[in-house]
Amino acid sequence: MKKLAPLLATLVIPTAALATNVAVVDSGTFFAHEKIRDHVWTNPGEIDGNMVDDDHNGKVDDIHGWNFAENLPKVFYPEHISDFSDGSVFKIFHLLAKIQAKKVTPEEKEWWKEHIQNLPKPQKDALLGKLNYYGQYAHSTHVSGIIAMGNPAAKIMSARIFPDTQLPASAANTEGLIYEALAALSNKQFAEVAHYLHETKMPVANYSVGVPMSQIAKNAMGIMGNKNPTPEQIATESKRAFEAFERQGKQWIASAPETLFVIAAANDGADNAILPVFPANIHADNAITVAATDGYLSLADFSNWDTNTVQVAAPGVAIVSSVPGPTATEMVPMSGTSMAAPFVSMVASSLKEANVGLTPIEMRSILIGTVDKKAWLATKVSSSGIVNKDRAVRAATLASTMTLDAAIQQARTEIADMPEVGSSVDFNPTETATVEPTREMLNWAQKLAQ
Repeated sequence: MKKLAPLLATLVIPTAALATNVAVVDSGTFFAHEKIRDHVWTNPGEIDGNMVDDDHNGKVDDIHGWNFAENLPKVFYPEHISDFSDGSVFKIFHLLAKIQAKKVTPEEKEWWKEHIQNLPKPQKDALLGKLNYYGQYAHSTHVSGIIAMGNPAAKIMSARIFPDTQLPASAANTEGLIYEALAALSNKQFAEVAHYLHETKMPVANYSVGVPMSQIAKNAMGIMGNKNPTPEQIATESKRAFEAFERQGKQWIASAPETLFVIAAANDGADNAILPVFPANIHADNAITVAATDGYLSLADFSNWDTNTVQVAAPGVAIVSSVPGPTATEMVPMSGTSMAAPFVSMVASSLKEANVGLTPIEMRSILIGTVDKKAWLATKVSSSGIVNKDRAVRAATLASTMTLDAAIQQARTEIADMPEVGSSVDFNPTETATVEPTREMLNWAQKLAQ
């Protein structure tokens, strides 16, 4: 997207135009997708393609974001799309999504047995490696689509934090790539991203990423000779490891005070108070952590929770959104707290659109104060509820003429709760499906293939 003239490098953008910007801190977004291409954030201080650091931020041609993993302006690698052009992975992902949604027919179970379970081990490992690789490759694009389709005014910036990798030969190789990716998620890199968010005045940043402290604890104890730690030992060591991460994490979140950090709670099906996750467990006034629900009916069985560090929940099962593909039109349902977090990011950007003067702390208060309260979430998230977009936007609008507390209370009386229904499993036959590629999901998929 070419700029018209160099003088645009000094253009001052009105605050209202910045309101709906959202940074997606993830695996890199495929901006050519039809659902996203009209929602791309463009750096007003850079001239596209001139190979000059026009805005003097140390990043040459950071037009639509930055690749922090490789220090490049290239945030997505479209050359890998051809690895999936035969469509085979989509058929399997479709079935995985139906399994996650508990809607599998006897015929589909038989197909799974014939085409997955009965494969020779080398073929099975290669297939699982391909599935897991695509899940990570598509992750940021899916997250971005949720935001773009939920808020037509949203403009998305891609902050890539994972290095580019090649399609692995086996599932075992994929696991190695995942560990490498987790190792790359250091506080130093997160601090660089946060500085960029502050520099570009991003009002909302979506973090559908996380480092499980339990894995770091197990690795550390293994190095020290404890190869079979007890659950209690793992929990103790996990909390100790998190303390070191948290100190720096609070610093980089605080370094972007005008940004609301929306963070996925993780997918271990566990209590984050016992086994903390970074950055989900960080306490900060301008951060909110999100659990996943099956529609408006129940907590998703994979979702983490904690009434102390997880504030809200949002739909995260079989969420249909954009993914990279040969036609740039592919849509799939995915499941994970990674899908719940961008729902909240989308709502947060809508709040800012309704009331540009809202601060991150005020947006957080509205998101928490306007939830649909559920008894089954009372012991899972601190607000006891699911984010209600219409009610939250109404409160944001009212807050321009009354106190925040009064606006929240009036919105609660005006806007009803969402209907109590689960996620849709009536997938369009033209759609494909996948699940979020967390370590826990990979284990789950491997068990299915046994």
